[in-house]
Amino acid sequence: MSTTCTTQHTAPCKGCPFRRDTPAGELGGSPTTTYVGQAHGPFWLPCHNSKGYSGDTRFDTAHRQCAGAAIFRANNGRADMMPAALLHLPTDTAAVFSDYADFVSHHENIPVEFVRTMMETLSPDLLMRQEFNKQSARQLQVTKE
Repeated sequence: MSTTCTTQHTAPCKGCPFRRDTPAGELGGSPTTTYVGQAHGPFWLPCHNSKGYSGDTRFDTAHRQCAGAAIFRANNGRADMMPAALLHLPTDTAAVFSDYADFVSHHENIPVEFVRTMMETLSPDLLMRQEFNKQSARQLQVTKE
């Protein structure tokens, strides 16, 4: 019996890593580089608060998508580059980090200027390619209902 939530939300959940008010470092076990790489690319990002969600079900498109990630993509100018099957929401820089450097700076507790310099070498494009190359990454076939 499936316990997944099928109602898509449009605001980030409490504790969403993309929310500005989430305590630093609360990332659910993934490093900031994973979040940046996946948010920068066309990855299906499930909400960690979806009923029945676990690391083993992260590829199950029955789970609702992360609203925080969708807003983060909009804040970073990436939303229009995402496939229609992914959640698209409007910008909200008050509730959700405005850019990658702000996100990393907050969660790693390092100065944003340092992160901006670091990201000249370790760019979101590079981090996205690394996510595509992970063995656990796989292409999903998403159908419209």
